[in-house]
This record gives sequence, C-alpha cells and structure tokens, in this order.
Amino acid sequence: MREFQRLVILVVLSCFSCGCASPAEKKAVVLPQKAAVNSVIDIDRLKRGGNLLIVPFRAGAGVAATVELDRTALSIVQGLADTLQNSSAPFKVLTDENADQAELTIKGHIIKMEESKGIKKWMGGKKYLAAQSGISDQKTNELIANFDFSAVPGDSKTDYKKLGYQIGEQIGQFILRRLNSD
Repeated sequence: MREFQRLVILVVLSCFSCGCASPAEKKAVVLPQKAAVNSVIDIDRLKRGGNLLIVPFRAGAGVAATVELDRTALSIVQGLADTLQNSSAPFKVLTDENADQAELTIKGHIIKMEESKGIKKWMGGKKYLAAQSGISDQKTNELIANFDFSAVPGDSKTDYKKLGYQIGEQIGQFILRRLNSD
C-alpha cells in the first residue's frame, strides 16, 4: 500500500513539475483565432496608397528577442508583402535599397510567442503567435490604421515561420478588404 501511495505522489509531483498540471490559482488562457481590434483611422489616406516600407516586427513586452523571433518577423513581412504585391493595391512595397522613398510605414511587435509546455508539448502541443502593428504616414507620423492579429496552427508540426506568414497574410487581406469597401 505504501508503494502505491509513493507512486501516486510521484506522478502528481511529476505532472506539476513538467507543466501538464497547474495549481488551481492559475486561470486557463483562451487563445483566440483572430483578434477583433482592427481599424482604419484614415481611409482616404490608405486608399491613396504610395511607397510602403514594411519594417520587420520587433519583440514586444514579455517576448524574448531571439533568432527564432527574427525569422518569424521576416515571415510576417513576407506574407504581407506577397499579399499586397499579388493584388491591385495602390502600394509599391519597398526593400532596404529604396527604403528612403517610403511614404507609408508598417511597424509592429510580436506580442505573444508561446507553445504548449510539459507533456502537452509531446502529445501534439501547439504554438501560438500574436502581433500588433500599424501603418503610419512617413511625413506626418500619423497613424492611418492599426492591426492586432494572431494565429494558432491546425496541427503540431506548424512552426512559427508559417504562423508569421499567416499573420502577414491576415494583415494584407484586412488592408485589401478595407480598400475595396466604402
């Protein structure tokens, strides 16, 4: 009987230490598929378009600046650039060589970069990525639009680069929808 009790205690302690169980005072975090806070402040300026510089996103508060974050940030830029360039949007997406010609700038932060922990990670855990960004007029520095998007993969094999690309596409598609409305 004592061996059974020791085994139960060992299993419970193991679960708490590896992250598959958590103390009662922690609340479960519900991660949304897509945040609803996206707005265009100056639709007329957005519709005028122009030379657009997309600055790679930086680490936000509470997110570690790592090589993986840098790769993810570049994937966001690539997804956004591909979406806008493959459309009839009134933007010319600039590169480093002609960044000085920018009329509009998109800057942002990766605000969450998380993955399942403990035993959940090994049993098909998922990653989660969220970013906030905005378009501003380069001359006036006025905010034209802001975005808050996130991505959760459909399977455990999806990496942060793919999630970043998806967020870039979401931002681009939001811009395109707003350009085609009104």
